[in-house]
Formats: sequence, C-alpha cells, structure tokens
Amino acid sequence: MLTGKEPTDAIFDGTTSLPKYVEMTYPDKLSPIVDAAIIANSGGGQETINMFIVPVAKIGLACCRDNASQRMNFGEIVKELVPLNKLCQDYFLTQGASSGNTSDIGITL
Repeated sequence: MLTGKEPTDAIFDGTTSLPKYVEMTYPDKLSPIVDAAIIANSGGGQETINMFIVPVAKIGLACCRDNASQRMNFGEIVKELVPLNKLCQDYFLTQGASSGNTSDIGITL
C-alpha cells in the first residue's frame, strides 16, 4: 500500500519480506521506499511522510508482527486511524482550498 510493492515482489527473495523492508527504514528513512505516486498525488514531501506515512507505517507494522498476540487488535487500529483520517481530510481540504483544487480527495475510513 505505501511502497507500491506486493509481498510476492521479486525484491523479497526469502531473506526479507515486505514488513521487514518497511521496518528497516521506519521511521526516519521511509522516503526512498514510499511509492512515488503517493508523494506526487499528495503535493507534499517530507511533511506528508511525517504526518501520514509514518503513522500508517507504524500501524501496518504493528498489524504484521510474527506473533499474533503482539498484533494490534481492530479496536486499537480504529482508535489510531480515526484521528489520522480527520487530520488527513483537514490537511488536504485546506491544501485543496489554498491551491484552488477542491476536488474530492477520496479519503474514507
């Protein structure tokens, strides 16, 4: 979702996995692995990564732990995503209004 890669991508040759790929860069070095389309469509760079990608990556990593008992439960996920969703909507609506582009930003939860 964030990287543009699939778990079966050739880059994951058995020595690493998609979660490990993200974990190796989390949280300070996510920029190089984030799908370029996300950055291009968001109109932001590091600010977008810090505000949205880092928290979503944190949730994703917490949901992919090897030990199922250590994974986030759905209630915790929703508790994290609801305020992030609101922040995202507010941010992009403000950005759209300031740029004259108020088209639907397509954020739903």
